[in-house]
Amino acid sequence: MSDDHQKNESPENEAKQTDEESRLAGPSDNFYQGRLSYAAALAERGEFDKSIEEYTAITEIPDAPVDLIIIAINNRGSAKMSSDDLEGALKDFTMVIDSARAPTDQKAWALLDRATLMNRCERYQDAVDDHTALIKLEDATIEQQAWGYLERGTTFDFLGSHETAIRDFTTVLAMADLPEEFRVRAHRHRGCAYGNASYHEKAVGDFRDALQYDGLHPWQLADLHRNLGMALQDLKDFDGAEAEFSAVIEMEEISEEERAECLFRRGFLFQEQKKDGPAGEDFRAMLAIDEARVELRIAANGNLGWLSYRGGRYEESLEHSRQALEIDPDRSWILSNVGLVLLHMGKTEDAIATYKRAIPLFPDLETMNYHVIEDIKDALMINPDLKGAREVIEKANEIWMTGENACKHAAAEQLSAEAAVGGNASKSTVSPGFVLFIVLLLASLAGLAIGILLSNN
Repeated sequence: MSDDHQKNESPENEAKQTDEESRLAGPSDNFYQGRLSYAAALAERGEFDKSIEEYTAITEIPDAPVDLIIIAINNRGSAKMSSDDLEGALKDFTMVIDSARAPTDQKAWALLDRATLMNRCERYQDAVDDHTALIKLEDATIEQQAWGYLERGTTFDFLGSHETAIRDFTTVLAMADLPEEFRVRAHRHRGCAYGNASYHEKAVGDFRDALQYDGLHPWQLADLHRNLGMALQDLKDFDGAEAEFSAVIEMEEISEEERAECLFRRGFLFQEQKKDGPAGEDFRAMLAIDEARVELRIAANGNLGWLSYRGGRYEESLEHSRQALEIDPDRSWILSNVGLVLLHMGKTEDAIATYKRAIPLFPDLETMNYHVIEDIKDALMINPDLKGAREVIEKANEIWMTGENACKHAAAEQLSAEAAVGGNASKSTVSPGFVLFIVLLLASLAGLAIGILLSNN
């Protein structure tokens, strides 16, 4: 059972029926409801194995009502998914979905949970198919259909189909008689999709609309204020963004993880405005929170390293970068920062070696140029005699174009060529074998080039 919906609304504290009269008369509805509640309580406490055993026992009771057996199978699937038994969960959800005797509401929840499972397994089209089946399910409630649109839209947004996601969220907002919680979620998710599609003003509007609803939980308020702050930052409304992040940081009833998130966001906002002092304070405050996510710890230490570099405190910069790289030794932009610091410290050979390690790790040439070449060019504007800097600029593209990167670049060039002729590559006289030969040749030449570069240094 997910946090967002409940398949079984049995009384929470009902005990198992054990009295003699009930045993003689046969199990009553209260007996089954009590067993279901007990199994649900076990799952809620994280005792998933015991919960699964209890749900299984319910399915094996002779003459048990079919609808309650279906609920047990469905909830057992949720418990299995929570315990990472994804194959077992898939079997249970599919059993309910395929059953001709399963009530519509249980089919709906099984479709929704199986779609969640498909997303976890990166089977995104299967997830979309299940969401669509839920939306089209005859006799599904309007709330269940709304869940289908919300979850399908979220999947589309994750896959980069932002416009399609926006349409799904807009559909939910157009539904009549929905509880307010669905409208809050629809505004929130559509705001994120608008932001991902670079419609930042529309994103701001949706987040503000969501904040107008009464009775929002503290975690919802924190989430909406944070997202609103990010949208305002994209619009360069730095004062507005700062106010939103600060509102979350000052909230009492939020998780420390959420507070850490907004400290990082505000710190990065200050850094973007070159307010290095306040930025450093926020990054350090975030690092003092034990619940801060690992990814944020890496980024905060990396950013502190950059702030220290900008302030000319090179040893301090290297220490912050070292702390980040202890967690992720292959974080390309932080390694690049280390290379730049070493250039300024006059450790040219170490700097070039660090760049040779960092450059191939960037996902594409554009990102590499931004973090390596542009930063070095900025440094040369201040110190035109920076030893080793021009050498790195001259060799950066060649260093990046090695092995797997050479193949990726060749593939990207092929796609660009196809786009340039209107996508008519299928009419080309160039054979796929010849294209493969060129890709392999480029990779081979690039490997030879990097060997020569390394031997010369």
